Amino acid sequence: MSEITEEDILSFDVYGLLKEVKAIKAKNDAVLEARGGRFNIFQILGVNQHETTHSKIIASFLSPKGTHGMKERFLELFLAECFSEEEVCDFNFDCKNAVVNTESYAPTGEIQGRIDILISSGAKHIVIENKLLAGDQSHQLKRYAEWSEINSADFKILYLTKDGHEASEQSGGGIEYKKISYGKEILNWIENCCAESAKFPLVRETLVQYANLIRHYTGESMSAKAANAIINTIANDENIGIAQLIVKNYQNAKNKIAYELLYEFGEFEKIARKTFGLNYKRNEKGKLGSKDFIIRYDIEGIEDVRIAILFGDSVTEKEKLIRLKINLEFRDGKNTPEKEKTAALEKYRTLLADIPHQVNPSEYSAWRMQFEPWETQKSEIVECFDKIAITLKNTRKE
Repeated sequence: MSEITEEDILSFDVYGLLKEVKAIKAKNDAVLEARGGRFNIFQILGVNQHETTHSKIIASFLSPKGTHGMKERFLELFLAECFSEEEVCDFNFDCKNAVVNTESYAPTGEIQGRIDILISSGAKHIVIENKLLAGDQSHQLKRYAEWSEINSADFKILYLTKDGHEASEQSGGGIEYKKISYGKEILNWIENCCAESAKFPLVRETLVQYANLIRHYTGESMSAKAANAIINTIANDENIGIAQLIVKNYQNAKNKIAYELLYEFGEFEKIARKTFGLNYKRNEKGKLGSKDFIIRYDIEGIEDVRIAILFGDSVTEKEKLIRLKINLEFRDGKNTPEKEKTAALEKYRTLLADIPHQVNPSEYSAWRMQFEPWETQKSEIVECFDKIAITLKNTRKE
């Protein structure tokens, strides 16, 4: 297609196209509403923010000894989804006698690592590294490969992410692993499990709920019929140029929303000082629109943590401003003594229990809330920021 000119732009009915697409989405949402499709117990409990909870859910379905009653069938379907028929045959993994564990202790040298999901059968292992939210730790997949080689002559490593991207070079460079994603392999597997569990209605409906959660998280919650309607609306000579124009300016629109959020934070800062008596030191790192942009608030009278607002994605580096995180960071980061980290983790997990979050007892943070896609959640982000600030004010008084 030729380059869009200024004359073309003036002739485009951008609002007309957006109105058509909005109408299709509204119809899809109405169908979901009428069928109760918006109700999801996992989403209500904030599971989409809990990496470890996703691991537990997946592991519970993978286990032949699980209470789902399907024995090894779900595990067989998983292997069939993640590996080719030839790979499954060559690996010859005994699903019937497999044991599935989460957070399995896997030390290598002085590093006390833990494997998110470990499936073992005899001398064979399948290691699943679940990277729903967090970034790669130092040499992580390399360390798991080393641990596996020590403990088994036959193993496979699966690197699970939202979109199936590769591990960082420092984590997985030079080792053999397979990329899988929530949006493809996990969703397909769960749907296949649904079909197999027709005689187990409680299990089937739980799988349906989990599949819907994954669709929501990966942006696939629209029905195929609605998605095709949008494709057909865009795919004509008049509208394809408008769609190209929208895509071209999408990143700039995200930047604009990010600046609007920064303004909202600035307005709250004024209220925090004047109404709540919160005094703080603000500092910024990076530039808005770059790979990582961080705002940090060191609050007077709070010695264990500080608020950090992070725009960007340092993991895949595929897209700028891909997610937004609000963290309570340990004041001294990874240098904070373990005893102080544990105390801060338990303290803020309790104080902020009403906000769905990913507990991240790692080197840097005691509490984390992640928004993705953040650009459609402005009010939720500001509300979360408000709640944290008020909580810290009350903590300071204790």
